[in-house]
Amino acid sequence: MGIYSSYHGAKYLGLIGGETPPPADKAPNVSITAPLNGASNLQGIVSVAASAADDKALSKAEFYVNGVIKDTKNISGTQNNESFSWNTSGLVNGSYSLTVKVYDSIAQSAEHNISVVVGEGMLQVGPGNHVLKVKAYDSAGQLSEHEVHFNIGVKEPAISISLPGKEFKKPEPVIVNGTSLYAEKIEVQLVGPSSGKVYANAVLNKADYPMGLDSWSSSLATDSILFSGTYWVVARATDAGNKIIESKIEVKVNK
Repeated sequence: MGIYSSYHGAKYLGLIGGETPPPADKAPNVSITAPLNGASNLQGIVSVAASAADDKALSKAEFYVNGVIKDTKNISGTQNNESFSWNTSGLVNGSYSLTVKVYDSIAQSAEHNISVVVGEGMLQVGPGNHVLKVKAYDSAGQLSEHEVHFNIGVKEPAISISLPGKEFKKPEPVIVNGTSLYAEKIEVQLVGPSSGKVYANAVLNKADYPMGLDSWSSSLATDSILFSGTYWVVARATDAGNKIIESKIEVKVNK
């Protein structure tokens, strides 16, 4: 009798045997997709965009600037993209912290922070040779002028990518969201994890996008995938000087 009671007591407490407890609920994943971390010379209305996903329904997204809440969005589903229009007009030039915080249906939360620089009213000059000329007049209309010649080199591109979801089922396409700086072309590929085989490829050219490639989205077909498993989404940004920078992220595709 004593042995029987000890056994069932231990089983009740989970020390031996029994059913496996359910997995712990996971907090949401959230990523700020635009602007890029470290972006500078932001002016006017800036779209702050975020992508979120969770294993249960999402409920709310909050947008903060320097720790002060600026907007709240009600969201739903297990995957969601949301944005907030940040008016930088009149702000003091300098560094600002942007935060997006999301909640799910059981009040679990997660946040993502980046730092950007506002440059309202600052002169924007592209790559190449330039001349800066200054003229000064006195009350009699006499003129004095001076000019400076300078060159701005092509800046290396920057790129950031995210996935609305981390798992897709064939033939559902893999949707990729991205932001980039100084990019003339973006190439996005779905690549095998070990073989390096390219299963899908998309090319975005700046000339085809009047608003540029600062923020973009691409769809990669999964039709040619034969096996379920983990794959790589690889994005490459090429600038005007043919400099290339790469970003990649894992994604799971099921047959």
